[in-house]
Amino acid sequence: MSPNRGIGGIYECALWPFVARVLSMQNRNPYSRTYGCMDRNFWHFKTIVDFPSATYQQPVAGFARLWLQTPPEGLWHRHPVLREAAVAGMQFWCRIQNPDGSLNEYYENDHSFCPTAHTSVAVASAYEALRETLSPGEQTTIEQHLVRAGRWLIKHRNPAVQNQMLASMVALERIGALTGAADVTAGFEARRHEILSAQTAEGWFPEYGGADIGYSFLDLDLLALHLRHRDDDQARSAASRLLDFLSCFLHPDGTTGGEYGSRCTQHVFPFGVEFFSRMGLSNAEAVRNWVRASIAGICGMHPAVVDDKYAAYFYFNSYVEAALLSPEATVPADPLPPLSDGLKVFPQAKLAHARVGKATAWLGLGRNGVCRVYYRERLVYSDSGYLLIGADGRMGASQCGEADALPGTVDEGDRIVVETSGLFGVANDSYPLVRWIVPFKLFCRTVLRSDRLSYWFHAFIKRRQIVRRRLLPVRLTRRIELTAQAVRIQDRVVAEQGGAAWRALRKVRQVTVPHSPSSRYWLPACFQDDRVLETDERSETGAMSACYEECVPFDVD
Repeated sequence: MSPNRGIGGIYECALWPFVARVLSMQNRNPYSRTYGCMDRNFWHFKTIVDFPSATYQQPVAGFARLWLQTPPEGLWHRHPVLREAAVAGMQFWCRIQNPDGSLNEYYENDHSFCPTAHTSVAVASAYEALRETLSPGEQTTIEQHLVRAGRWLIKHRNPAVQNQMLASMVALERIGALTGAADVTAGFEARRHEILSAQTAEGWFPEYGGADIGYSFLDLDLLALHLRHRDDDQARSAASRLLDFLSCFLHPDGTTGGEYGSRCTQHVFPFGVEFFSRMGLSNAEAVRNWVRASIAGICGMHPAVVDDKYAAYFYFNSYVEAALLSPEATVPADPLPPLSDGLKVFPQAKLAHARVGKATAWLGLGRNGVCRVYYRERLVYSDSGYLLIGADGRMGASQCGEADALPGTVDEGDRIVVETSGLFGVANDSYPLVRWIVPFKLFCRTVLRSDRLSYWFHAFIKRRQIVRRRLLPVRLTRRIELTAQAVRIQDRVVAEQGGAAWRALRKVRQVTVPHSPSSRYWLPACFQDDRVLETDERSETGAMSACYEECVPFDVD
């Protein structure tokens, strides 16, 4: 018997244990000071963190939507546990909001744009679903806090990370519509124009200066939330262009993105593609079919793989919305979208897609040639470039360096050659709070109480930890040749004039170095081929150059 008749297909299989998992994150003790808190590290384990991160409150939207929209024959329809969880979660969100309207994510008083934008979307959605069941006092409290968040979002921006800007746009629209706050609605119109103007000619929205495949799926979800409430031809066109871009990066094993994207994420969210397929966008159905196959096959990103933070942050609500929208979703017979032969380079994104016969490769040109190669549906080769330990003890990585220019390419139909060259970058492996935890906590509780100082400090940390690239005088020159029979990789690593020798050099696979909290998940598809897990290690003390070559023949019929 189906545990929840009315929500079926592949999303039911994922949601049934997922609902219980997310409910387990919440403090359900009504007499507790932290009643409604969903940061289990804070309220339950007590000694891991000393403040609740607002990001964990996002499932309130999924709880409320399941309570309201599940058909009457479904187990979750009007279930009191879901309503209580949503209301308690919204009320706790109100209690932990900073006086200026912002929310905190990684440390006290970080006044972070990201959780303020995303959790405001979730609370607004939950409030809309449950408003008629709330007392006048509860309605007034929640609306006041939503307006406070909206006004803070109007005064702050984070254009380097467009998924957060899109979330702020959706939040402002919903808050203005639900509360009647005219200034918030005016802020939405300005934010909408700014965001839609930021989309690149290649169709993607920037994430720290580049294209990220996983966050592009989140962008689709946010555009779908926007269009669910507003008729917006420009936003619909933006979604169509984004779908065109995404369709070029769907791996045949159900994975996507990873080490070649700007934030190295591999997220797959279903709601946006289900929504735009229902809307009738001609390029949405193929992507939707691939997403369904990815979820059903449990080879790519899936709630069972992702950690609690990002399960709460993005996955739960997306799966709920997809299930409500497409309750009987099944996997189509031919889920892989057609891929064109030849080489396609995305100069702005610094990405490339190559196909010869039944062999397909995805290349991160801006990350000095990191790549994934498939033959049919099997991953036959991947690498993330090289790590090194310099003579001074610093760690370097070719993937966090910088390519000098667009690559040299040859496309002869039956043979594609891509050549890249670029410097290594310093890989940040520091843990500053191990040494500075006490003064940092004092700093958070005093200086960062000021919104202006906190906002500046937050931006400073992001620039230092994520945006800034410190280059090393070590160069990787790479040549990748793809034919229908094999892939050949030829590398040369050289310490340039004035550069120090390295103590150790290691080629790595399935390893990403740039800081990205929502990356570095191990996916079941990575077990497809033992070759992918092999690692070549060199320990050449004082070496100034090294050459590496590998040829992987395909099992051609």
